[in-house]
Amino acid sequence: MKRTRWLRRFVLAHALLLCCGIAGAQLKLGLNPAVINKSSILELESDRQGLWLPRISDTTLTTLSTAPDGMIIYFTSDNSLRLRKGGYWIRLTDAVNFWQDAGAAGGDLTGTYPSPSIAAGAVTYGKMQAVSATARLLGRYSAGSGTVQEISLGDGLTLNSSTGELSAATGWLLGGNGVPSVQQLGTKSNYDLPVITNNFERMRILSNGLVGINTPSPTSQLHVRTGSAGASGLRLENLTTTNLVTVGASTIGVDANGNVVKAGPEYYSGTGASASVGTVTKVWIAEVANNGTGTQTIDIPANVGFTNILNIQVTANAKGTVDATNAPIVTVANNSLNSVTIRVMESKYTLLLISVLGVEGLEPHTNTSTRIYIRVEGN
Repeated sequence: MKRTRWLRRFVLAHALLLCCGIAGAQLKLGLNPAVINKSSILELESDRQGLWLPRISDTTLTTLSTAPDGMIIYFTSDNSLRLRKGGYWIRLTDAVNFWQDAGAAGGDLTGTYPSPSIAAGAVTYGKMQAVSATARLLGRYSAGSGTVQEISLGDGLTLNSSTGELSAATGWLLGGNGVPSVQQLGTKSNYDLPVITNNFERMRILSNGLVGINTPSPTSQLHVRTGSAGASGLRLENLTTTNLVTVGASTIGVDANGNVVKAGPEYYSGTGASASVGTVTKVWIAEVANNGTGTQTIDIPANVGFTNILNIQVTANAKGTVDATNAPIVTVANNSLNSVTIRVMESKYTLLLISVLGVEGLEPHTNTSTRIYIRVEGN
């Protein structure tokens, strides 16, 4: 009996040693455990069962984020096999997510490899590379008119990398646009529209429509600011001193803030049938030469348009040597709405030796160098 127990223990010990030797070399699970491939350290054989890989839903867990390369898991988030490679969990290809060099294409591709086509509408924003934090590029490549590397975005925007030119059917271009109808330039939001040259602002249109030139904050419909005091910055090239005066036109002026306003007219404050209070007064001033005859008529220009003559003043400025005997004396002889007749005289003094008496009187002022100044007021 003791001998039998010892024999059993001896056989069991040798069996355990044999199993440990086999486990240290190769291991096969499933059918035909005695038949094992010499090149494998672990072999599975079955005609009705498979290998159940660990199901992982989060690869960022501490034990998995630092896993060694070569580990395999089943990732439940997208039902894919993942291989640890280079410190990342790489998705293994399957019948849908793979690239092949022969056979029928699938997924977003149609046709056969190696030259499949992308299905119409398959390229969406989610499948394209973002070019910025908020924008993605959507377009097509075309070779157009002998140029290369030309990108057309829709039908309106074209970028040619050979020339560096960007053209847009709906944008304003340097050099101008050919437009089929009236177009708008400006802002659609509540913001100002500044215009710059040489990187300095020159003009600004506020969101409320006020326009400023050389000022970013206009306070009137058109606000012009110049760099020097006393300069208006406004020039009307064809409105010169040679233009005729417009009958019935009002005068303009500036107020204390520089605003151009309609100026108050000059008023004649007299009374009478031809000089009513508040009636606008017109003033015409002229300089003419003395004709030397003693009497001459000065015409009033037709565009002055007097309807009443209220006051006439005439003076004379003699040229050359003047004394008490030849100083000009000017008086108004007659006038109408269109002309003024004046007399230009000088003193006449004659000493008679016989009677030793002086004869005094007036005679025409014959010096034609004398200038006559006339001022006519009326309405």
